[in-house]
Amino acid sequence: MRAAELADPAFGGLSGEELVHMEAPDRWIHGDPKASGDTVGLSAISADGWAVSLINSVYWGFGSRILEPRTGIIFQNRGTSFSLDPESPNAFAPGKRPRHTLMPVLILEGDEVAWVPATMGGSAQPQIHAQLLLRSLAGESPHEATHAPRWIVNEAVGDGAVTVTAESDVPRNVKESLEAAGFVVEVVPPYTEDLGHSNLIRATSSGYSASSDPRSDGSAVVVDKT
Repeated sequence: MRAAELADPAFGGLSGEELVHMEAPDRWIHGDPKASGDTVGLSAISADGWAVSLINSVYWGFGSRILEPRTGIIFQNRGTSFSLDPESPNAFAPGKRPRHTLMPVLILEGDEVAWVPATMGGSAQPQIHAQLLLRSLAGESPHEATHAPRWIVNEAVGDGAVTVTAESDVPRNVKESLEAAGFVVEVVPPYTEDLGHSNLIRATSSGYSASSDPRSDGSAVVVDKT
């Protein structure tokens, strides 16, 4: 549904609520080719409750290959995700934002920030966030949630079957359930980079805990000023 319908709401694209409540299509929708560039995610929270989930991406390896000389910042090329089909909801137009995969998230308990996650992973970002959240709600620590075995459903490419990439330590019954649902499961080693680089902070009244994904070269630090 993301591949078929996600577009800038300011130009008539569906809202998040409308996308969530759409009926699943009766066929797989082909997504964009996977970008070869890098995305980074970071999570931060201060002692007075300000929190940030930040995702930054140049999309392809060197983005648009345009460099801002004073800062050294490379401009992204997310416009690659526009469609040149005028009938597409994601058709190119002036002032319009292209469909993209970046998904910063904050999770509240009442009015208070409870978890601050961030991850790269392209169109799999919602799946990674869902797995982190389900594990967190089940009582796992940020370390346990980010280090747990992971699997993602890949976007359809070409005319082949839709595949699932699953780490080898994903429980056998999970793999069997995915195969029974019609997916081709591709098994990769534990902590494979393609399954996301997540960060997760847990905030409680008694303090903070944080973890960075072992699938990346990131780190997590809690600074105690007392």
